[in-house]
Amino acid sequence: MSAIDQKVLQDIQTMLAAHDRSSAVPEGNRFWIGLGEKHSAIIRKYGFEKFKRTVNFEYSQWGVTTLSEPKVLRLISLLLQKKNLPVESLAWVFSYTDENVKGIENVINDIVWSDEIDSITGKPFNTSPIGGGARFRAYAIYCTLLWQYAQTEDNLGCLEKVPEPAFGSPLPVPFEGRIISQDLALSSMELNRMASRIPMGKIRRVLEIGAGYGRLGYLFRQMFPDIEYTIIDIPPALAVSQNYLETVFGPEAVAPYSENPPFHDSRMKFLLPGQMNKIPEGYFDLILNVSSLDEMSPDQVKEYFNLIERVGPAWLYLKGYGVSQKPGFRLGVNEFPYRPAWQEIYKGQDDLVGAFVEKIFRLGRP
Repeated sequence: MSAIDQKVLQDIQTMLAAHDRSSAVPEGNRFWIGLGEKHSAIIRKYGFEKFKRTVNFEYSQWGVTTLSEPKVLRLISLLLQKKNLPVESLAWVFSYTDENVKGIENVINDIVWSDEIDSITGKPFNTSPIGGGARFRAYAIYCTLLWQYAQTEDNLGCLEKVPEPAFGSPLPVPFEGRIISQDLALSSMELNRMASRIPMGKIRRVLEIGAGYGRLGYLFRQMFPDIEYTIIDIPPALAVSQNYLETVFGPEAVAPYSENPPFHDSRMKFLLPGQMNKIPEGYFDLILNVSSLDEMSPDQVKEYFNLIERVGPAWLYLKGYGVSQKPGFRLGVNEFPYRPAWQEIYKGQDDLVGAFVEKIFRLGRP
């Protein structure tokens, strides 16, 4: 086990213990406890250096399995509407045949699709009905289609300026002479959406609620290096994002989780939900959340909306299921407890996931 594996595992345990002691937010349910156990088991077996091929499927990386999946067909339709023929993407059908995909068997064997892992033991089920080569080929085609579409929406130039970090061993999908990823493509689409309505030149401090492994924080920091970026999340995700971003940007760029977060400090910061009350009032210019508030209980969403109101951001960006997938237990983005004074300046359907919506609010502070 490498030094970083040991560090991530220790951070998960430290953060879980601190989270359990917190009284600001109700204790985590069995899902999050199981997710922590699953992360730890997979990291022990495969290593943190390969997390983009394993635990990342628990976050925003969609495990596309066949070319008939709605996301693939949707992207082809969107590209055709823009008169952008996805020739390069569909070339994967011919270049990654069952025969020559054998040349990257070591890569395929490293991929741990989320539906192949027991959520408690972290052990493979080994019952996938789709072969590794065929599954990877479908994923690669989807990824290149998504990248091509994201390029058409990239007014900021994110995909041209920012590389996908090699750390984490992203799935090796080459396109236009580089390795691409769906994570960077999705982050680019989200950041471009924000920039279309929000004056990014005035943003100095950003809070992300529920950052996954930090894909959006990575792109934000690359595109706007002077912005102070804070992540609030629960373990194990907070341990993953902290160690990933520290590895990518260097320890001098990160203020690791501590009981007393160093606000008024330009380094990236990492907080547990129980530290909400330590954030200074009116501190952030922008708060954002991508599909995690819609996974929380109504009481937890209320806690976060109280936080949003108190820390006084000028802008709020939300993305997630428009309507709850579990009525009575969850809220959709259209059902959140918005304040009457908040001005909705953008609402639209997500390009890729039909049930997702995006919203941007102007909250009144100049």
